[in-house]
Amino acid sequence: MGLTGTIPKDVGNLTSLVFLNISNNSLRGHLPAEVGLLHQLQYMNLQFNELSGEIPSSLSRCWELRQLSLNGNKFNGSIPGTIGNLSKLEELYLGENDLQGRIPQEMSNLIGLTILSIPYNKLEGSIPRDIGNLSLLQEFYVGRNNLKGELPKTVFNISSLVSFDILYNEIAGSLPADLCYLLPMLKAIAISVNQFTGQIPSSLPRCESLQYIALSNNKFTGIIPQDIGNLSMLQTVYLAENQLTGTIPNSISNSSNIISLDLGSNMLTGNVPTFLGELTLLQRLQLGPNLLTNEPSLGLSFLTSLTNCRSLNTLVIGSNRLDGVLPNSIGNLSTTLELLDATGCHINGMIPSEIGNLSNLVTLALGNNDLTGSIPETIGKLQKIQQLQVYDTAIHGLIPDNICKLTNLAELNSMNTKLYGSIPSCLGNLSSLRRLQLGSNALTSTMPSTLGSLKDILLLNLSSNFLSGPLPQEIGSMESIVELQLSGNQFSGNIPNSIGELQNLVNLSLSRNRLQGPIPESFADLVSLESLDLSLNNLSGTIPKSLEKLLHLGYLNVSFNELSGEIPNGGPFNTFTAGSYIGNEALCGAAQFHVKACKDNKRTGFSKTKIFMVYILPSITLITIAAAIAIWLLRRRARNTHLLVRENSLIHPFNRRISYYEILRATNNFSEDNLIGRGSIGLVYKGIFYNGMVAAVKVFNLQLQAAFKSFEAECEALRNIRHRNLVKVISKYGTAGIVTTIGDVYSYGILLMETFTGKKPTDDLFVGELTMKKWVSEAFSKAVISIVDANLLTGEREDFAGKESCLSMIMEIALNCTADSPDDRINMKDVVGRLTKIRQRFKGLYCED
Repeated sequence: MGLTGTIPKDVGNLTSLVFLNISNNSLRGHLPAEVGLLHQLQYMNLQFNELSGEIPSSLSRCWELRQLSLNGNKFNGSIPGTIGNLSKLEELYLGENDLQGRIPQEMSNLIGLTILSIPYNKLEGSIPRDIGNLSLLQEFYVGRNNLKGELPKTVFNISSLVSFDILYNEIAGSLPADLCYLLPMLKAIAISVNQFTGQIPSSLPRCESLQYIALSNNKFTGIIPQDIGNLSMLQTVYLAENQLTGTIPNSISNSSNIISLDLGSNMLTGNVPTFLGELTLLQRLQLGPNLLTNEPSLGLSFLTSLTNCRSLNTLVIGSNRLDGVLPNSIGNLSTTLELLDATGCHINGMIPSEIGNLSNLVTLALGNNDLTGSIPETIGKLQKIQQLQVYDTAIHGLIPDNICKLTNLAELNSMNTKLYGSIPSCLGNLSSLRRLQLGSNALTSTMPSTLGSLKDILLLNLSSNFLSGPLPQEIGSMESIVELQLSGNQFSGNIPNSIGELQNLVNLSLSRNRLQGPIPESFADLVSLESLDLSLNNLSGTIPKSLEKLLHLGYLNVSFNELSGEIPNGGPFNTFTAGSYIGNEALCGAAQFHVKACKDNKRTGFSKTKIFMVYILPSITLITIAAAIAIWLLRRRARNTHLLVRENSLIHPFNRRISYYEILRATNNFSEDNLIGRGSIGLVYKGIFYNGMVAAVKVFNLQLQAAFKSFEAECEALRNIRHRNLVKVISKYGTAGIVTTIGDVYSYGILLMETFTGKKPTDDLFVGELTMKKWVSEAFSKAVISIVDANLLTGEREDFAGKESCLSMIMEIALNCTADSPDDRINMKDVVGRLTKIRQRFKGLYCED
């Protein structure tokens, strides 16, 4: 009728009204409470309007009401318990609203009710236990709510029940074995997407009127009743996503009226029966995934039998243990076929050219098989196809230009096949394309600039090919793209600034290419970006500080480039780890990133006099006192111990004292030109003495309490290090006062760390309490690859896993050499043996027979 507006309160004046039907209009507003004045009303139909608000409790005064239809509106709130007072009510329709709360217990008072329909709401709680009182109930619909709890067993006392629908809830329980003796009139049972357990009732074939069975997405176990074929009126069978075992019953061929048969996602075994072709009315057949096989001598002949099903619309046989070649007869399947899914079922051979006969095909999924040969040219005849999947197969050859004729194509997935040649530029004409996945092939040439015409594409994956040349500027025109994967190619040149225009982009990977130049400042406009991988390129310049604006960025990898400057520290950069930046020697920043500290170009304002008074004089005094104590201890011990010092001993005595004035001259009066380091508790100067000796002079700020602790710690470190190329030891020879080869083991460990990290113990990275040993130790327990010299990870044959394993074993040796206690250090004989084994393993990884 096209009515609009609201229902007036004056409707209550129609006291003699018996029949009210204003359904299928655009009425809005509340249902006025005055409808409760219509005491003679027997029939009220307000369905499919835009009425809202709560259902008025005054409806309970419409004592003569037989049918109440309020479904398809926007009613909210709870169902009023007073509705249980409508003792003459026979049909109640409250579905497709926004009702909440529980199903009122009072509904069990409606003993004359034959239809109770309240699906598509937000009802909670459990089904009332007294629901079994509705002895005349024929149709019960409460599907697609939020109901929980056990299904009351009293439901099975309603012998008049014809249709039972509790789909899409969280109701638990089991079906009684004698179900069809209790409910002999049952025509439809729909309990899919719940939490039922147990077995499918063996009495199910006794429900002779049964037409619809939906038990999917539960936890049913056991077998499908073998005599299910006795249900001659059966049309729909949904048993998918349970834990059913056994075989497909032979008797099912007797149910010749079956239209839809879904047995997928179970553990069914045995051969796919050829008698399925006898179900000539079949429209939908889903058999995967399961553990089904086929008779080897018959191949995939069951597909040939299905050519008798002239109304077949959907065929899913994927994820089974089939083995055979697609028969040419596949082209004789019904022209009504829209979905053919044979993913992951060990099909081999070539794709028959007859596949082009399936003119109404919308989805063709043949991925994850052993298919060979090329994509047939007849694929271009599938004018309605939207989804084409041939990924993870051995298909090879060129991408046929005929694919460009598929003007409705939304997805092309040929990942991990053996395609070669160039990407057809005409793919840019497929304006319907949403997902183009051609990664892990052998494609060459360049990335066609025409792909920029795909303004609605969401996913483009061209990774792991041999594509070269620059990235086209037109890439910035793919305005809807969410994921762009171009890694593992040979792209060169600068990254186009136009990529910054892709404001819907979430994942971007350009890693493992030959890209150069800076990271574009325009990347700061990628406001949706969550993952950015630019690793293993030749990018230079700084990491734009403007990227701190990318608040959704959760993953960043710019490792193994030639980036320089300070790592940004705002926004998402607070969450990244050292692994994001390894292999960029010129980067600087916080110590947590395992890069050198950034140099502070600002002058400190310290005068030479202040340096002398605050740092130098107290330090010289402290060093003099420490040296005096050490010499006194050594001379006292020398009375009882005679050391045999040979000419080739590890450490020569160094008894001459160095005066403050020699240090002053050596450091050019502590000139800033000689300043080589600045730490948290002092300064380090380079000193060149009159005899040509070069030394580092550390000046502690004794106004800081930590200076004394640091001085003691460094003296302890000097006591342990024994290597002529690392440091000369003046005092503190150890608690025993004896220099031994154990000190050289420690030194060798430090030398290993230097060699394989490219760092020195004196690098700016090691400030405060962070030493080289501690740095290596922390990385060893997490990701040792993050501290390894980037030059060791380059090369054309990059087995990163193999390299990481070898490097990890080397660093373990280094840590064993530098144990704090000399007694805990490994001996050099074991070091040589372990290094020899590592060398043999590494050689085995990279040398061919």
